[in-house]
Amino acid sequence: QKKFSTLENSKLVPLLQSLDKEEFKQFGRFVKSKVYNPNKNLIKLYEELKKYYPDFKPRNIEQEKIYLHIFPGKPFHIGIMRNLISDMMQLVKDFFVYSESIKDTLRQKTYLLRMLDEKELQKFFDKELAETNSIYKSEKVFNELNELDMYYINEVEAKNLKRTLPVGKANKYYSTINKRVDNLVNFFIVSILKDYFNLICGRTIVKFDDNLNMKDEVFEFITANKEKYLSVPIIDILYHFIQLKERGIDDKMFELVKKKIYDNEKKLLKNDLKNLFLELINYCINREHNGEKKYLKESLEIEKEMLNCGLFYDDDGYLSGHAYSNIAVTAYNAKEFDWAEKFLYDYKDKLRRGERNNAYNYNLALKFYTQGSLTNDPDERKYFYETSLNLLSMVKIEDFYYETKVKLYQIRIYFELDELQRTLFLLDTLKHFLKKNKVMPKDTKERFKSFADHVYHLIKLRSGSDRV
Repeated sequence: QKKFSTLENSKLVPLLQSLDKEEFKQFGRFVKSKVYNPNKNLIKLYEELKKYYPDFKPRNIEQEKIYLHIFPGKPFHIGIMRNLISDMMQLVKDFFVYSESIKDTLRQKTYLLRMLDEKELQKFFDKELAETNSIYKSEKVFNELNELDMYYINEVEAKNLKRTLPVGKANKYYSTINKRVDNLVNFFIVSILKDYFNLICGRTIVKFDDNLNMKDEVFEFITANKEKYLSVPIIDILYHFIQLKERGIDDKMFELVKKKIYDNEKKLLKNDLKNLFLELINYCINREHNGEKKYLKESLEIEKEMLNCGLFYDDDGYLSGHAYSNIAVTAYNAKEFDWAEKFLYDYKDKLRRGERNNAYNYNLALKFYTQGSLTNDPDERKYFYETSLNLLSMVKIEDFYYETKVKLYQIRIYFELDELQRTLFLLDTLKHFLKKNKVMPKDTKERFKSFADHVYHLIKLRSGSDRV
């Protein structure tokens, strides 16, 4: 009984924790609306839960305590409390549906037009339909979901025309059906091209039985109607990019696809643009792995363009720490060290406050390490390595990611400086850390252990002794 009377065991808690602060406030307004919630006790429950949001600590918040605030002076009833929690969970789900539905203006217009037609409010219907068509035509970026919405909107219009037009003026009815067919074909082509593209790209990640049904027929249809469909940027790009992925090595097609993406940046959905750029980078990485070093600079140029387009920023407006590191590493691989150092400094403040200093110091340390590993001048190497060590010492150890990475580069540097005793000390420290750490994934831990064993072996070879 006690287990079920604590709030932490309720399925409601993770649902509420998924809401950010603004969403939680909006949910409060949703709960207080009589349209969505006629139960006043749920409003009281929300006010009580608000006291514990977002962490819901302490862990042993008792449902009895909350119950007494909702029903003062009444004995606790587990059944009533469970029903309240269940109803609140349903309200959260209803809020999710509501929040998603208000994002899609055309979808809302579909529902409104259906009701206006059903109620035979023709003047209102005509006004809303004109406004809906105006919204659709004003969209500068092609979105296949808008095509699907317009498919249903044209269905409503066709139904309305069939009811209101005389038989002799049925041309408009059939014209609307034609538009509806076009909307559906547009939606189908873009959707299936995106799925083909994802499946073909996925072949390089995992093995699976891909389903490219109708691919040849779809490509034949697009080829036969190039003027119509290749004028749509996302169709044009996917049509050529899929061919590039299937051909593998084709410099002309790569340049063509890249140009098409660059030329149409403002005509693509942000998420589509990001995915296309990332797959261009993956293509460059594969070419570089085959020994074509010029593709290192190609990768960097694409990442610079993504940076200019704001594609590395998370929803909260901050630059992703993962992206910050990846861009820096790409620049090091391309040996553009001056650009990399300027990038690290210029974009440091665009990271979340809590990770700025660590990300900056660690990635700058990696820059100096890379420069040290590339030079043949002993004095230069020593300067680069010592600068790298100094920066690594400034990284505050807050999680196993940074702690292990810092240790790995310290071990590499001291080994390459031939300071074997210091290297051995750090190896022992690393092994100790790996043994004690209970959070690190097993495969990651095994990888680091393998690295340590490899360095031990190299030290034995260098020192000419088995007693290490």
